[in-house]
Amino acid sequence: SDLDAVDRYMGVPLGHIPDQVGDCHASYARHHAQTFIDTFAGLGIRPDRYYWMSDLYPTGALDPFIRTALDRARTVREVYRRVANVQHPATWHPVGVICEACGKVGTTIVSRWDGERVFYECKPDLVEWAKGCGHSGWVAPFGGRAKLPWNLEWAAQWSLFGVTIEPCGKDLSTAGGSRDRSDAIAREVFEREPPLNVPYEFLNIGGRKMSTSKGRGAAAHAVAASIPGNVLRFLFLRPRPNQAIDFDPAGTDAIPRLHDEYDRISAATAGATVRGELPADHDRTG
Repeated sequence: SDLDAVDRYMGVPLGHIPDQVGDCHASYARHHAQTFIDTFAGLGIRPDRYYWMSDLYPTGALDPFIRTALDRARTVREVYRRVANVQHPATWHPVGVICEACGKVGTTIVSRWDGERVFYECKPDLVEWAKGCGHSGWVAPFGGRAKLPWNLEWAAQWSLFGVTIEPCGKDLSTAGGSRDRSDAIAREVFEREPPLNVPYEFLNIGGRKMSTSKGRGAAAHAVAASIPGNVLRFLFLRPRPNQAIDFDPAGTDAIPRLHDEYDRISAATAGATVRGELPADHDRTG
């Protein structure tokens, strides 16, 4: 049953979980990523390539970053304490080993590093949402046997991919938040300047922030199915990144108005005479 599957796979890397629909994707992660990729393609956004971390870890591309993070574990703990007021125990090491017995990564904790191998435990009670199997042992955390925690992986990606600018939501950009942590780790652990950050605002639906955790809002693929790609791009690209977009399509004329605004600005851009005033530039209102 679905509940059995949740129980069995909670804590397993998403790239290792089978596609729950069985429609020929390599994993649960690839199934859902394809929805994202298809939605982007429908908006006319077709990147040259997508990077899959589940492909990169086994090649050893992340191994130098894992080694550096473990060698500088004390610095990592200090960054978390100073930047985010997160206090990890003195034995905490910044890597998640994939348990050799049960395949879970969310239930393991690493407490020692000898320069080549780490000692880890897969604990039944480490987290509330997944149960570890109790296995423990020494393992070399390379070649896909382990993952970096999110903030370290983000900082490692900047070096791995040569990232120079990366916008992110303003919720990640709050003081002591994800971006501050990763910026500090990039500088102090991986010794590189982080990319330029452009924090962007939220999309509000009917005056309320969309929230995946509360189930409030609309799925991107559902919105993209309702509004043509060029008009939807216009909705997102017209305001400056630091201005919230308020969109309320339910029971209003928001979608016809958006089409009208798109048509008028398209015509004006093409040099046609447009009757009436064009909508004010967003950054000039107020």
